[in-house]
Amino acid sequence: MDYDVLLCASSEDDDTYGRSLCSMMKDAHYRVWYAEQDLLGGGNRLQETGHVIERSKRTVCLLTENFINE
Repeated sequence: MDYDVLLCASSEDDDTYGRSLCSMMKDAHYRVWYAEQDLLGGGNRLQETGHVIERSKRTVCLLTENFINE
């Protein structure tokens, strides 16, 4: 596996929660893929995320009202 964690969060929660949660996991030495930081430009977001899911041990979704409404 390439990643320990695939972190999913609403782009609306990026500044509030996403980046800090990602940083905490990376500080704990987890290999984290977080779309807001790691998504390659010009690609299909859904397709790329699907490939990362296959290469990740875990998927963590930050379920907020923003995530549910997206």
